Amino acid sequence: MTSQETTFQLLQEMRGHEEDVRGVSPCGEDRIATSSRDKTIKVWKKREEGYQIECTMVGHTDFVGPLAFIPPRISEYYAGGALVSGMPHRPWRVTNAQLRTFRC
Repeated sequence: MTSQETTFQLLQEMRGHEEDVRGVSPCGEDRIATSSRDKTIKVWKKREEGYQIECTMVGHTDFVGPLAFIPPRISEYYAGGALVSGMPHRPWRVTNAQLRTFRC
C-alpha cells in the first residue's frame, strides 16, 4: 500500500480574536463562525477580498469552546437556523441565526 502526499496551500489568515480560537464551524456556503478564549463568537462572511468579520457575538461569561451550526429549515423549532455554543461547566447556548443577517 502506498501513501500519496497532498500539498495544502494557506488561503487566508483570519485575525480578529484577542485570544486563541477554540472552535470553528461552517455556517452555510459563505460564512464561518469562530469561538475564542476572549469570550466571543465572530461570524466571518466571504467577500471578494476574502473572509471579513460580519459581527461579534458577546455575552458569554467564560471562554467559548465548541460550536455547531443548525441550518435553516432542519427543524421546526429552529426554522431560521441556529448557532450552538459551549462553555466549560456552563449550559450550552443557542443563538437564533438568520443566515442573511446574523443578529449580534
